[in-house]
Amino acid sequence: MKNILLIDDDLGLLKTLEEELRGYNEDWDILTAENGKQGAGIIASHSVDLVVTDLRMPVMDGYELLAYLRGKKPTIPIIVMTADDSREVGQRLKSLGVEQCISKPCQISEIVRAISSRIS
Repeated sequence: MKNILLIDDDLGLLKTLEEELRGYNEDWDILTAENGKQGAGIIASHSVDLVVTDLRMPVMDGYELLAYLRGKKPTIPIIVMTADDSREVGQRLKSLGVEQCISKPCQISEIVRAISSRIS
């Protein structure tokens, strides 16, 4: 079983992604959080194989979460979903070790492909 953590403050999107991903692969256990702080708590208390996160969130944003992950759990692969696909954002994400960024709005098939390519 692979634990995939989805983090987004858009509860409708979070619920849809959770349902779609649960139905896609029975070997994926989907965990969810509404912000980076909740996500960090899950990461601290659970084994997480991959993180899919938004950047703009309340309490702890995606950048703070990425910095936390790089310090505490640097081997966890990260996929970022964001509506801001500017060059500056891309450079900042690359400096934080993010290899893949998906532009919102995105298709579930694009997220599935990204996850499948990161975990076996």
